[in-house]
Amino acid sequence: MMQNRKTLTLRHPGGENVPEDEGEREVVAWLLHGLTNKEIGRELGISHRTVEIHRARLMRKLAVPSLPALIDIALAQRDKLPDVGAAQPS
Repeated sequence: MMQNRKTLTLRHPGGENVPEDEGEREVVAWLLHGLTNKEIGRELGISHRTVEIHRARLMRKLAVPSLPALIDIALAQRDKLPDVGAAQPS
């Protein structure tokens, strides 16, 4: 039997859903906590360059020109993002 799963796609400002992968969702969730690419990389166990790639792909999919525009969309739809908690001290 199929279970209803909460959608984890962000909605483009134009109205259409934009599918993103788990890495993109995690990166944008950490961005909402104010972490840098390097800090996000440490939290996720990936390189800061991989974080940059995830962020760039999501920005391209959402057709947003800047990080603040991405953050605005993510804030408006933060209930669709994974709960990442707070960053652990380094």
